[in-house]
Amino acid sequence: MGKSTWLGRNPVKAALVAAVVGGVGLALASPAAADYAPAPLDVVGAGSDTVQNILNFTADGKGASPGFNTAGSKYKLVSLDATGDANDRSLYARGGTSPVKLTVDYRAGKSPQQRANGSGAGISALNADNTSGTNETINYVRMSRLPNAGEITTADANAGAGLHVIKIATDDLAIAAASASTNAVPLTAAQLVQVYTCAVTDWHALNSSAPAGSTIIPLVPQSGSGTGDTFRSDLAAANGGTAPTLGGCVQTSEENDPSAITTASAPANAIEPMSSGRVALFNSGYFHDPNAAFPTSGSLTSGVTLLYGSGGTAQTPNSCVKPTNPAGAGNTLTYCNTRGLFVAWRASDDTLATTWQPGSTRNWVQTLFWRPSGAGNPYVATPGGQAAIAAGGVTATYVDCGTDPTSC
Repeated sequence: MGKSTWLGRNPVKAALVAAVVGGVGLALASPAAADYAPAPLDVVGAGSDTVQNILNFTADGKGASPGFNTAGSKYKLVSLDATGDANDRSLYARGGTSPVKLTVDYRAGKSPQQRANGSGAGISALNADNTSGTNETINYVRMSRLPNAGEITTADANAGAGLHVIKIATDDLAIAAASASTNAVPLTAAQLVQVYTCAVTDWHALNSSAPAGSTIIPLVPQSGSGTGDTFRSDLAAANGGTAPTLGGCVQTSEENDPSAITTASAPANAIEPMSSGRVALFNSGYFHDPNAAFPTSGSLTSGVTLLYGSGGTAQTPNSCVKPTNPAGAGNTLTYCNTRGLFVAWRASDDTLATTWQPGSTRNWVQTLFWRPSGAGNPYVATPGGQAAIAAGGVTATYVDCGTDPTSC
């Protein structure tokens, strides 16, 4: 179950929500009351915004693709939204430049707790909930990167068996710009280092067709975002292995929110690393206008274009077919990273003796995510599970990355 209420949007400029949010206290009065509060034996996940919709569809389906819960099992697969908004946006208070921290009921009858927004926040929440078996509050984490060494060390100390990880999809991370009237051009990773350190701040220096004085607005996902971590790692790789210090010209926005670009002070100058799957999901008509009342709201398009592909032809999803840059730009490949999307849980849960669904002989891990070799497929590796994952605009796959993987 992917359950959420609308609590705001995520433009770069907080003034755009000033008319909606008169004060944080008023806006956040008991926000979690409208969310589904998972029952004790439901399997609950949190974390990555990028993987949010994919697990929502895996749980509850999308269109012709049914999800696990549509079969009517007694206990549910639950995917708690990262931002508290089903359109994946964040709430900014009047005059604020950082997202307001929102809460959710992780379990029925318990006090609301801060939502885990991002891969890092999700794995931190799992590690803080250091119980195992039937007492778990958070069972699994959605991640758009692999767990890092520190997270693995903490998990090893807490549960004694580390983190088991599977790769459920691949997704292109590329630079997005406004579809209409943009000064942005495809850039190499080395050029992005210059842009994000603010060494180059004018599009005219990178695109002779852009008017001089077209100040670049580089956007980067919020702290704790796996998408942001992947992008920063790619910048470090392009910078000789040293993580560059992001400059003062860089602005923070919720990951994968196209409105951060389209409502920027100068949309033609804004760029942001973004999931190709999320852009595809927007352009499929899945998201609808929150300003119109049910059921008359029109579908939204992203309003952004990913700056990769070849000669203006359609990009093959999740393949990072990259053109060479314009003359004078080094004639090297445009930035693009086909990265994995993952689910992680305590490896000690693999062998839980407690069966999950009535009449079954399997625990929740073996039902949903992983089974020993020769024991058949868990739900996410079945044709139905793979179709639900692919409905998120990504390329569905199933790879058992093992326990505490460093690559997958």
